[in-house]
This record gives sequence, structure tokens and C-alpha cells, in this order.
Amino acid sequence: MASYDMHWEQGNHNQKLVNEIVGKTQPIRYRDWAITVAFYAAIHYVEAFLERAHQCHSDDQRKPHQFRVDKVYEVLTEAPVGAEYHNLLHTSIMLRYLSNRGRTAKSTSGKWLSDEAVKQMAVVDLDKIKNSVTYQLNLMSETSDGGAERSDDSQESGSLPSLAE
Repeated sequence: MASYDMHWEQGNHNQKLVNEIVGKTQPIRYRDWAITVAFYAAIHYVEAFLERAHQCHSDDQRKPHQFRVDKVYEVLTEAPVGAEYHNLLHTSIMLRYLSNRGRTAKSTSGKWLSDEAVKQMAVVDLDKIKNSVTYQLNLMSETSDGGAERSDDSQESGSLPSLAE
């Protein structure tokens, strides 16, 4: 299993490539790769969070994609990004395999996506996912360091829910 640092570094590396793909040409030439690489960056940010916050990894799961989706909805609750993550997942599957859940892509290379849609998913939504992970990890760090306590009553101990919950 890769460490938190390795996942975070790979996520940043992938995000830099997304920014190059999206920023180099107008219209965006490689829409499919912008979304796919953004999804892979999101995977690494989520895996980094799972490693740091819960000492677990999707490698241990029979269905790693579903495991990550479930965990994004279950544990990234301070700044929810489940919809963004889910959308990146399913759009990247459609772009990679040209079909998903019984639907066929309208064209190859993501030509059916507008530049605005690509920027929203690959740049804005990916940033939201990364920021959500960062925010939640910072909250955990503050709480474990004896700093700021959480203001809500849902987690009286200030700790994140365990995977068993």
C-alpha cells in the first residue's frame, strides 16, 4: 500500500497535468484525458485521506471504486464532495470505455463535453475534492493536537467515525 505522502504527491502530479491539458489549447483538445487524469488525481487525494484518517486503503477491498465512493459520502462530511467525486468517476468510465451503465458515449474523445463542462469537472470539482480532504484533515489535526474542538454534537469525541460504523 502506498503511503499518505505518495498518494498526495501523485494527486498533485496528476492535477498539474490536468491544468496543462485544460490550459494549453482552446478548445480543449484532450477532454477525455483531462477528465480521466482528474479522476485519478481525486482517487489519490481520497486514498491519502483514508490512509491518514482511517489507516485503510481500497487495495484491500473487492470493489475498490465502490469502496471509495462509499467512503467519500460517509467520511468526507465536513465539506461534502460525494456528487463531484461520483460524477468524475462515471464520466471517466464513459470516456475510457465509451459506455457506462448500459449507455453508450455520444462520440469519442469526449467531444460531447463542452469546454465549460470539462473545466468544471477537471479543475473546479477536483479542487473541491482536494480542498475537502485538506479541510477535514486539518480539522482532525486541530482536534488531536488539543486545539479547536468541533462545534457540532454529532461527534462528541471530536474523532472521525471508524470504518466499522
